[in-house]
Amino acid sequence: YCSSSSQEDSFSDDELPSFVQSIVLKQVYPAMVKHTKEYGNPNIPLGNNDGKKCKTLRRLAFQKKLTDEEMALLEGMNFRFNSLEEVYDEADFDECLERLLVSTTL
Repeated sequence: YCSSSSQEDSFSDDELPSFVQSIVLKQVYPAMVKHTKEYGNPNIPLGNNDGKKCKTLRRLAFQKKLTDEEMALLEGMNFRFNSLEEVYDEADFDECLERLLVSTTL
C-alpha cells in the first residue's frame, strides 16, 4: 500500500507509480505531470490526444473502473473529475478574475 507521501514523491519525479493498472492513465500520466509543471494543474484541454485521454479518465472514474490507488493519485494531483458543464456550475468567477488580475500584475 502506498501512503499519500509516496504518491506525491512519485508524482514529483515524473515516474509512473508501480500500482497504476489503467492503460489510459499509464499513457497520459507523463503528459499530466508536464502539464502540471507548466500550468499548475493536470487537466489537459481537449484539443489533443492527451486531453482526450483525460476525458476518458473522467469517464473511467465515473464508471468506477479505476482502482482506489489510481483515484487517490489523481486526487492528489488535483485532477478534476467533473465535466465541463459542472465546472461552470461550480466556478467562482469573481475568484478567477481576481487571480487573473493578480497574475497579470506580477
